[in-house]
Amino acid sequence: MLEKVCLIMMVILAIASINTVKLRVAVVYLAIFSLVSSYVYLLYSAPDVAIAEAIMAAGLTTVIFLVAINKHKAIKIFYINDNTEKNDKKNKKRDKGNYPLILKDIERFLKQKELEPNIITTYGDPNVIIERENFDYLLQKTENKVLIFGREKDHHFKEMEEFFRYRKYKGIDVSIIHCEERIDNNA
Repeated sequence: MLEKVCLIMMVILAIASINTVKLRVAVVYLAIFSLVSSYVYLLYSAPDVAIAEAIMAAGLTTVIFLVAINKHKAIKIFYINDNTEKNDKKNKKRDKGNYPLILKDIERFLKQKELEPNIITTYGDPNVIIERENFDYLLQKTENKVLIFGREKDHHFKEMEEFFRYRKYKGIDVSIIHCEERIDNNA
């Protein structure tokens, strides 16, 4: 009975890992799949294969995949809304217009490039974020303008600049601003 449950669980995890949109979630599903399969090997009296599966597939491979995704596929986007206070419902209703559309366009653009957008909404000073944070894009929304900050050497940012050059939004001016490269002292 336990063997059948594990095999069904493996099929479900395999299908879930293929059908998920986010890469990190797919890697976690595959890690769980490997752990369940190592338990199945243990049920079939193959402890050496079970240990190898658990260490290499569930452990080492998962860590390598997550590090690779973290370094190359995840795009960190800060979204600053200058006009919105955290609990101001009137301004939040106004945000349902063009500004989320710009974020959706950026998400669509990044997904076409097989990149995973991580959007962080904040209410801070853009200069502080530029100096202190490690980011790929920074969007600052003002009354009728959206400023998109990015690094000059980032090839994705150059493609995004080209993407926004031909897009128009009703009553919104979109400007692309190149930042100097941030020097990471912690590296």
